[in-house]
Amino acid sequence: MGKGYKGVPCVYCLERKAGTADHVIARKFFPADKRDDLPKVAACAECNNVKSRLEHALTAIMPFGAQHADADQALAMAEPRLTKNRKLHANLAAGVAYSIRSINGGPWQTEMTVPVDHADIEKLCWFIVKGLAHHHWQVALGPEHSVRASFLSEAGRQRFDPFFAGAARAKVKQDFGNGVFAYEGVQAQDCPELTLWKMSIYGAEVGGDKRAKGKRSSMIYGISAPKAWLATEMLMSILGQ
Repeated sequence: MGKGYKGVPCVYCLERKAGTADHVIARKFFPADKRDDLPKVAACAECNNVKSRLEHALTAIMPFGAQHADADQALAMAEPRLTKNRKLHANLAAGVAYSIRSINGGPWQTEMTVPVDHADIEKLCWFIVKGLAHHHWQVALGPEHSVRASFLSEAGRQRFDPFFAGAARAKVKQDFGNGVFAYEGVQAQDCPELTLWKMSIYGAEVGGDKRAKGKRSSMIYGISAPKAWLATEMLMSILGQ
């Protein structure tokens, strides 16, 4: 661990001192040969443990919905993890379902779906928003800031996407692991703590959202903003759509 990651404030909570360097998107999401140069930030033990528990479950479940170029490799990584975690394996097996689906008018095909907790994905992406904002732009997000990550309905995406095309203080676009984790971020010109993100993990599609029944999304949207900023409430409300 580099000296710059120890004894400084934890990027995730800003309350405790960091004792480790945390990969913003966990190394275990990636094949062994694609784990270089992943973003890292300073983290305390408490935040690192909470984030690790989320990652442990999601790295075993999300590969079943992988749509990126190395989807088969991701699924092969998930199988031994499930073998070691009997409880997770049993819960996953109990929730497996099959349906018939046509994509964009193509041939009807049998499709398997597995249960995944939206809240777990969105909580993990809450950590990721904080980590990426600090990694790219040294933005420290504490109690005086609102941070949220969420899947969006089509109506929400139509309102959110135009922000990525406008003028900005800074923009970033990355793809790690040939589609394992891809993201795009913008930082507002007049408010550095206002950052907007859209992210995908394995390109996996997630459905079952009560706000958009029958719809699926492979993109998670995130935002950070000062609570006192006038537009914060409006922007946060978009993530509720």
